[in-house]
Amino acid sequence: MWPDKREFVASIGSEPRRFRKPKQHRTASVLLASITLLALVIAAMSWSWLADGRPLALPLITVVTVLIVLIAQGHFRVRMSPDTAARLPIVAGAVAVAGCLAAAFAGPTVLGAAGAEGLLGLLVALFVSTLAGDLVGLQVLRWQWLKGNLRAAALVLGSDELASELAIEIGIRREYGVDVVGFLARPDDRAQNLPAPVFDLDSELVLAFTSTNADRLIIGPAASGGDHDVVQVARWAVSHGLPVFLVPRFYEM
Repeated sequence: MWPDKREFVASIGSEPRRFRKPKQHRTASVLLASITLLALVIAAMSWSWLADGRPLALPLITVVTVLIVLIAQGHFRVRMSPDTAARLPIVAGAVAVAGCLAAAFAGPTVLGAAGAEGLLGLLVALFVSTLAGDLVGLQVLRWQWLKGNLRAAALVLGSDELASELAIEIGIRREYGVDVVGFLARPDDRAQNLPAPVFDLDSELVLAFTSTNADRLIIGPAASGGDHDVVQVARWAVSHGLPVFLVPRFYEM
């Protein structure tokens, strides 16, 4: 049985607080949301102009609702390797919710002017424009990452040869937008010539994140200390608002 979470947090001397997300992380999310909003507004205005000057009230209400739903679902949270297929149901759900709310609150006059076919056409246009905004936003973000801007910082749990290779691979793939800034390990489990500093897992866990401004934790396939440390450090990271990424063992894939 694992030790109590509160006992573990007390043992490493951590205060029960959440780390603030770095400025570049918030800027990247705002960049993605802004580009998607621009695409939505262009689609809404085009729909109004191409449909005999239909009123902008309905499309603007729908655009705002779509954006709010996407933000609430964490759609603009920056990921190392975005999955476009996984975004499709999220976008479709947001557009559907926006369409229902717009139909409910826009009023019969606005709806009558648009018509059922017009509303359906608007929702299709917003769905396509959201996906297009996502695609353009991710390309702009990757371009910034390649220039060295808006990059995230990660700590890797483990410091053996496999953890070192993982850090080097992440560093080579600049399109991930992540820099490995350190390793977490026990003193007896450290490889030579690591590409970043090593912090003691028992006494320097909090120091590792505060001194490097790391905003995420990556757990390698053979993390230091075994499953026990993996579970406890992952609990600690999540409780402090830090995202955790797990690289599976090869035989588990």
